[in-house]
Amino acid sequence: MAKRLGGICEFLRSCPCTRRACFLVLLMSFAGAFTHPGFEHFVLLAAGAVLAYRRTVTGMILAAGVAYAQHYSCFHRFFSQASWDMDEIWKRFVNDLKIWLSPTTPVLLAADDTLLHRTGLRIFGAGLFYGHRSESSRSAPISRGNNWVVVGIVIPFPGWPKWNLFLPTGARLFVKKKDCRKARMPFLSQSQIAAQLIQKTAEWLKGYRLITVADGAYANRVTVSGLPRDVGLISRLRQNATLYRRLAPANPHRPGPRPRFLRVGRLPKLSKMWKRVPGKAQRMPIPYPTRKGTLRFKSFLAYRPHVHGDQPILVVITKSAQGAQDYLFSTDITLTPQQVIILFAGRWSIEVF
Repeated sequence: MAKRLGGICEFLRSCPCTRRACFLVLLMSFAGAFTHPGFEHFVLLAAGAVLAYRRTVTGMILAAGVAYAQHYSCFHRFFSQASWDMDEIWKRFVNDLKIWLSPTTPVLLAADDTLLHRTGLRIFGAGLFYGHRSESSRSAPISRGNNWVVVGIVIPFPGWPKWNLFLPTGARLFVKKKDCRKARMPFLSQSQIAAQLIQKTAEWLKGYRLITVADGAYANRVTVSGLPRDVGLISRLRQNATLYRRLAPANPHRPGPRPRFLRVGRLPKLSKMWKRVPGKAQRMPIPYPTRKGTLRFKSFLAYRPHVHGDQPILVVITKSAQGAQDYLFSTDITLTPQQVIILFAGRWSIEVF
């Protein structure tokens, strides 16, 4: 099998022996997730994906040089009918990444959804979704395609202290309700899918301290309730988020249904909290690699019972030199405000993934 794979792919033939061996050794770690013929097709498609300009099935088999060695339908059936487990592939990939991780250092996870532009009428799960729009673009950010929820590990880029690498550890397709009804499959929201992917990653990284960074769309009850208790969450808060100063135990003698705790001291809007937080604002350099300057920040503890229950959160308010404010929170109150800001800035790598 190795002889055939090494002779078919033009990419492997043109590389030095050491690089060819490293490429095959890397792929051999996934062999247990496939059958024997399925793994053979997987290696050919993976080699073709490295070379292909457009990563379609036809483009990959043409780039791998096997378009005339086997019928193209064999490679199309690999994705639709072959027996292989995607979760097992992600698990083996996470095991390979453990050499880059340290049990004493928090492991940063990032969660977000990304749009894969697809225009075919028969593409399953395709629909209109909000996608990324550059600052120079004037078109609407709504495009047709597949919406994928992705979770991955963020690690520092060697030699570039401000840049990070995003390495995905799980991805699942988000399907709208009407398409789920047609396919007779259960509907899962983006927050539910993200929580499931984070749970899977936490199972594969037992013994590591995990902190998840997500956009404000995932700072809801569905995501928080689906996370393991030992996994922290850093995200954005809305300007009108309902926060309380403290929680008090409920009166056990109160008639009727009794709440678990009483909400005491509702805080004003976050836009007004900058002047109400005591102490002088601290300064730090902007942690984003594409921006320069400094920002000021203040922090305080609060409660958000309708989302986090009786667990306190650390709220961090940042203010730029132009006066624009941003509101972050962390469920891990042992972190410093500087760490919360730096870790949240680390999710920039998933935006450019």
